[in-house]
Amino acid sequence: MFKVRLEYLNRFGIVLSNFTYRIPKIHTLREDKNDRWTKGIMIDFFINSRTKDMFRFAPRLPVVSTQDVFMTMIHGRFEVTIDDTYLYYPEKLKLAQNDGFETVEEFERFFFPDGGKTKYEASLKLIHWTDFRYGE
Repeated sequence: MFKVRLEYLNRFGIVLSNFTYRIPKIHTLREDKNDRWTKGIMIDFFINSRTKDMFRFAPRLPVVSTQDVFMTMIHGRFEVTIDDTYLYYPEKLKLAQNDGFETVEEFERFFFPDGGKTKYEASLKLIHWTDFRYGE
C-alpha cells in the first residue's frame, strides 16, 4: 500500500474536491497481451506518463502476483471472473473498491462506457502489489 502525494496532484491541476476517505487502491487492471506483468517486475506510478508533465506520485514497488480477469456484458448484465471463478455482487464491489472505484456501477462504466454495445468483453490482468488475492 502507498500514499498518494496530494500536493503533487494539486500542483498539476488535479483538484480533489469533496475529498473523502477511500479504501486504498491495492491493485490495478491492465491489458497484457505480451505477458509483461509478472512477479518481481517493478511498477512505476506516474501521472501524465511519457509527457513533459510526467511525475511519480508513489514509490516504485514490485509486482507481488497477478490474476487473470475476464469481464463481459451479457444482455446488459456485467459479469466478472477472476481465475475462472465467478464473482457475485459482494466480490465485484470489493474488486471495484480495491481498484479505486466507489461502486460496481462506476467500475462497470469505466470498462463498458456504452453498456456493452460496441465492446462486450475484456480479458485483463490484475496486477497486485500487496499479498492480497481473490479466491484464497
